[in-house]
Amino acid sequence: MERKPLLISAFLIALIIIGVSFYSGEKSEANGISTMSEASMIGTASETTTEDGYTGTTLVLKNLAGEDDAFKDYEGKVVLVNIWAWWCPPCIKEIPDLIKLRSDYKDQEFEIIGVAISDRGQGDRVDKMVEQFSINYPVVRGDAKIDQIMRDFGQITSIPRSFVLNGKGEVVEDITGMRDYAFFEGAIKKHLKPKS
Repeated sequence: MERKPLLISAFLIALIIIGVSFYSGEKSEANGISTMSEASMIGTASETTTEDGYTGTTLVLKNLAGEDDAFKDYEGKVVLVNIWAWWCPPCIKEIPDLIKLRSDYKDQEFEIIGVAISDRGQGDRVDKMVEQFSINYPVVRGDAKIDQIMRDFGQITSIPRSFVLNGKGEVVEDITGMRDYAFFEGAIKKHLKPKS
């Protein structure tokens, strides 16, 4: 038996335990948000810098239709990456606020990408939740590339976990735990271009 599937399974079980304990009220950070330094941006310049100055992740994940969705395609936009799972109550609770946030700011070079992890062979549940909530932002499947997600974004020790990326794909905000509309709005507004 290969070692890699065992490690991924162990990681997913750990996520379940951590997610449940987090939902019970344990929080790893007092304010839940930390601004990343320039040195901790996604990827490295030698791996990912392009001629136009993009320094973000080269991550490409499958959307729910099975098509490739590349993070680089969102270059120039502020992107909120929300890592979640269908079995995680706090993840589900923040979805309506994310839907509203996307509706309110979609015309300001802003996007949300929902990264669904731990399908546990039940990927259809993600599809049903997207339909049930009428999720208006792209949702991609993260399980197949969990190693790259952790390499590019760091260890994911609890969910929900969100990251704000600037127009160059650099992580500028790291948000641990469930948050509401006002919190997410505050996290993105300082990185959006002013309205003309």
